[in-house]
Amino acid sequence: MKVLLLNPPSKEFIIRDYFCSHTSKANYYWAPIDLLVLSGILKQNKLSVIDCIVTKTDENKCIRKIIEIKPDIIISLVSAITEKEDMRFLKMIKSKTKSRIFVVGDVAYFEPHRIMNQYDFIEGIIKDFTSNNIDKYLKEEQFENFSIIYRKNKKIIYPHIRPPREFEYPIPKHELFYTHKYGLPYSKYRKTTTILASNYGCPFNCKFCNSGKLGFRERTIENFIQELKYISRLGIKEVCFRDFSFTANQKKTERICKEIIKNQIKIKWSCDARVDNISKKLLYLMKKSGCYLIFFGIESSEDELLKITNKNITAQKIEETLKYCRKIGLSTLGSFIIGLPDDTNKSIQNTISFSKKIPLDYASFNLFVPRLGSDYRDELEKQKRIKNMSLDSSKNVYSEYGIEEKILIKYQKYAIKSFYFRPSYILRRILSIKTLYQFFNIIKNGYSLIRKNYAKKAFGMEMAME
Repeated sequence: MKVLLLNPPSKEFIIRDYFCSHTSKANYYWAPIDLLVLSGILKQNKLSVIDCIVTKTDENKCIRKIIEIKPDIIISLVSAITEKEDMRFLKMIKSKTKSRIFVVGDVAYFEPHRIMNQYDFIEGIIKDFTSNNIDKYLKEEQFENFSIIYRKNKKIIYPHIRPPREFEYPIPKHELFYTHKYGLPYSKYRKTTTILASNYGCPFNCKFCNSGKLGFRERTIENFIQELKYISRLGIKEVCFRDFSFTANQKKTERICKEIIKNQIKIKWSCDARVDNISKKLLYLMKKSGCYLIFFGIESSEDELLKITNKNITAQKIEETLKYCRKIGLSTLGSFIIGLPDDTNKSIQNTISFSKKIPLDYASFNLFVPRLGSDYRDELEKQKRIKNMSLDSSKNVYSEYGIEEKILIKYQKYAIKSFYFRPSYILRRILSIKTLYQFFNIIKNGYSLIRKNYAKKAFGMEMAME
């Protein structure tokens, strides 16, 4: 059976993976973890991969490729922010091929009933891309369904049992993907990929995020180490751990780091973590095992706002953790949200100032949008306050909480400009360069950042912020 894993074309650099979609803020793109994991589960079939985003493949060229491949099955990423263009394209593919079409992505996961009823050319929705049941379904075998929503005798069948707490899956076919084209703004090496290192989903429930609604399960350490060894044999030197919170289980994270050291796996890696769920001992062990950067969700400098959003961290803890990371040589990236419910002009200004005060190496400034599946989204839908709007946190904003949309966008642009274009920051970044690829990667993403965000509109904030 021929199976095509597809990241469909778009006019913009859209990141669709792991049930969270947005536009790339600069010129970076990582390997979609959903499709990667599926490549392992479906490896007994004749597999093809087309990633139209990272290869910048347009619709016509993609269609020609699909017709040439003649896939029996197409599994495509879809997203909330590109739903119309994704579905239009998939419908076109259906009219030109005999392929059975399945989708995976945030809009399909959180609005399955609407998607299945509105788009009858879709045979099914993959709810859990780590499940081996997907291959069993395609082979028409009997299975307990917790991973797929599908059609049967004109009825829509929904999963009815819970998946097991612990999981593992066959090693993905990383070599089928565009590892030489993927990368992050801070990447040191040309060939990179992604991996689920410790877990799936998230055990926390921040009100602005949907990852806590996916359920939380843990991957076996043995299965992870097997994949990391495989990646190393392919000559890949850098990996991004796509766990929403790699250190959710600190004891397990310690064991993982010790296994990487024990097996002498020489790979540099980055991950996501929380400042309140990581110890000094663990940070040191992570660095020793190859970690060079940690992505921390900081969101705001205001303790009360962090409590209201269920983030439940403090500015003091943020600063303490980042200072220790700087001390032992771990780079850090902090994520901030501008325009949260209960945000004020003063709190936003404080957060922007805070981002420059704390020892961060990189910062991501996102606009608040009520993401599908998040508590904020559910609350607004109950209040019937959701408009027909995009959900792209890179460039759109939900401005129903008191601050005008144009002001919030100016804050975002000013935050990016004032963080990245400080002479002291630029000098530190230059001095931190370790590889030739890293040098060109910084130049490429820096240029993209300037082109997208260094607009005259951002200068209007300078007087207000001083």
